[in-house]
Amino acid sequence: MAKKLSSASFRVSVAPESGADATTYWLVPSVTQVKRKEDGTHLPEYVSCESRAKSGEDTPVSGIGTIKFVLTYQMGGTSSEFIYSSRIIVTSDMAAISFRLYVGGVQMDEKTVLVVDDGQNGKPGDEGDPGTPGKDGTFLKQIFTQADTRPDAPTGSSIPAGWSEYPEFGVLTIRGYEGEYYPNGGYRRSPKLTAHSGTYRDRILFSTTNANQVITLRVVVSSEAYDHAYIGTPDTILNTSNYFDRMSGENDRLISQAVSQPGNHYIEILYVKDSSVSQGEDMVKYKVVHSDTVWVSSAQATYDKDYEKWVYGTWSRPSKYLADTPDMEYIFRREESAFAPESDPFVKGFIPLPFASDENYLGDFLSSAAQVVDAIYKNGEDYYRCIQARPANSEIPITNEDYFKYLVPFTNDPLGVTEEYPREYMSFRKKENGKWGAYSEPKLHANYAKGEDGLPGPAGERGRMPFPAGFWSADIEYTATEDITPIVYYEAGSTYYVMRKTATIIGVNPMEDYRDNPTTSYWIPFENYKAIFTEILMANFAKLASAVFYGDYMFSQHGKDADGNDTTNYGLFDPTKIGQSDCPFTPNLLLDLLLGKFMGLDVDIQGGKIGDLVINGNKLSSDNLSSGIEIGSGSEGQGGSGRFLRLGGGYNVPLIGIRLDRQNPLSNGHRGINIESYGTGNVCLSLLANAGSKFAIDSVGPHHFYQRSGEVWDAPGVLWAGRISADGTIESSWGDGCTIDSPVYHGQAGLYAFNHDLNHTQYFVMVTAVHGNWSIGADTDKYTHQFTVRTFHKDQGYIDSPFEVAVIGRNRLKEY
Repeated sequence: MAKKLSSASFRVSVAPESGADATTYWLVPSVTQVKRKEDGTHLPEYVSCESRAKSGEDTPVSGIGTIKFVLTYQMGGTSSEFIYSSRIIVTSDMAAISFRLYVGGVQMDEKTVLVVDDGQNGKPGDEGDPGTPGKDGTFLKQIFTQADTRPDAPTGSSIPAGWSEYPEFGVLTIRGYEGEYYPNGGYRRSPKLTAHSGTYRDRILFSTTNANQVITLRVVVSSEAYDHAYIGTPDTILNTSNYFDRMSGENDRLISQAVSQPGNHYIEILYVKDSSVSQGEDMVKYKVVHSDTVWVSSAQATYDKDYEKWVYGTWSRPSKYLADTPDMEYIFRREESAFAPESDPFVKGFIPLPFASDENYLGDFLSSAAQVVDAIYKNGEDYYRCIQARPANSEIPITNEDYFKYLVPFTNDPLGVTEEYPREYMSFRKKENGKWGAYSEPKLHANYAKGEDGLPGPAGERGRMPFPAGFWSADIEYTATEDITPIVYYEAGSTYYVMRKTATIIGVNPMEDYRDNPTTSYWIPFENYKAIFTEILMANFAKLASAVFYGDYMFSQHGKDADGNDTTNYGLFDPTKIGQSDCPFTPNLLLDLLLGKFMGLDVDIQGGKIGDLVINGNKLSSDNLSSGIEIGSGSEGQGGSGRFLRLGGGYNVPLIGIRLDRQNPLSNGHRGINIESYGTGNVCLSLLANAGSKFAIDSVGPHHFYQRSGEVWDAPGVLWAGRISADGTIESSWGDGCTIDSPVYHGQAGLYAFNHDLNHTQYFVMVTAVHGNWSIGADTDKYTHQFTVRTFHKDQGYIDSPFEVAVIGRNRLKEY
């Protein structure tokens, strides 16, 4: 390919050698420079960048290639090259931000945004007359956090811990851990059997991609008051006098810290045992709390002139923050819209006006002019609808709610819901072929709930339920009761009619009846907008949008043919062949209105019930212990050929029940449970029977345990066995139930001391001297960390002799 530098600083055009139109690539930063003001703040506070590409005379497209950036610091030096993913917050140590565009590994463009200091103030002018005191400044402040589920509303008049002023959280990568802690139910836990005055340290290694990126740890402490867990600051060696936070007692909370620069970092966690008293679980455990789901909350911000700071009011209930992408944009409004928002196909980030395009918009509000009812006027950046005529030159301001209604604007980001604005609606648009499409119909995005629901009010009187009765015929008898009433289509007048009296009639012409008796007729016209569903239900294969009605069925016009291919040939629908391999049309969605059956090819159920099982977020739950899930058939203790897996299902059955009978014999039969694990630190099966439990395992039947070479065997019984040479060398050994120091201590003749880590005396030693000099071996002393063995000859007394020894008893708790 041929490359040609353009007149831009580093703008590249690329064309194939055949002479086709060149493709030009370039970067578009949001600003050309950032101003650092005297108070240390920056204008703007952050910088973003987009990539563009254009072939020949085609429309430019965005989002091409990979953007990377390098930071230049005021003190000299530069950062590594990072992949750009979201806007970069400008910090006090930055001198420049250089963006680089790569396409296919080749650099195509580079743009540098300089951070420049604001110039010095000029000589002050003469003091002017004092003005009238200004009002306190206010604005709507938004803060953001990350969580898998909706967090509680923030509290406090400042920005709470764990919340950020910007929605771009960057990518947080956990690179590993170093230290004494071990995995425990998703956490990293301090070691068990902590010692008096012991110190236990762990380090989490992680990397960030954004400046001032926040990392949040959930820390759980269970200890007595004098034992503390210490949480360090990023990239700082932790000790008991230099820490970010500390906890003791029974405590569980989130701890958030901002990391100033992108790159590789660490944070240390320390558990200090200052007392010999053990209380609770005597431990600390922690985990990183991170989610890709972003939530936003907002509050009214007011500047406090006395304290020279912003104070925030009541924070709104958090809403999901939907970030724009190169091909998808979202808008929000804290009021329901009775119109579709306008869209500009060529403007990125277009925010529509808060009224329909065909409404009576009369421009700027002028106090000298009259305003008419239902007209819309602009005042500053706000729009108002006139609800009561205002005469010209009136002193009535546009903010008077008796005359004007404020039109809630659309916003690029959700503002959250409050008691004043209890609902927020969302609309989106997609980009296709370089143009933005129309905004979708606004849908409810967030709903404000305050307190518990009140008691339901009294039931209203039930009206008659209309049912379709086809085309009107003079030969058909029509009956209306207190509960139901027929709807007919009168073909001659192209009108639908419904019976309004409880009666049975035949031969009464609907059009003539209503024409001649408008107030006492049996039939009255059924307006078209109410009769739409009747038109659908009266004909087979009638459609409403993508829904098709056929007899007792309603189904999607989209589906699969007999070969599994997508099709819209819904006319081949045959309910008798649904589920068969030769079914000519299987709809994506099918409702059997007669039997109440439902079928969907790709169903995403976000709520509701399955029997007694309630769909609650990502969980199936039930307070009824007789509810459960069962696959297969049979019951516990049943003979024959039961084969099932059961979760729950009754008060007197196991929470998990499995039965396996060999129905299709194989050389090794089937397996009821098969669990495999790979990777360092994984535990294949973990059981814990706490105090009061009868057994951890209650097992009957043939058993097969085996140990592969090099694997741990740590269980009560034979804890360790070995062959010892006459000089105390361990020639060979087996078992991991305890650790024996090597070599064995050999003192005077025939004396051997074994140092171990059992920390108890509930063990027994068996010694057998090796044949050769007819010596005898016996254990002598036994302690919590040592036992001794003596070898002697019946004639020669204590002599050195080889022997074999086995330690039998209770193993010690050890983490691997």
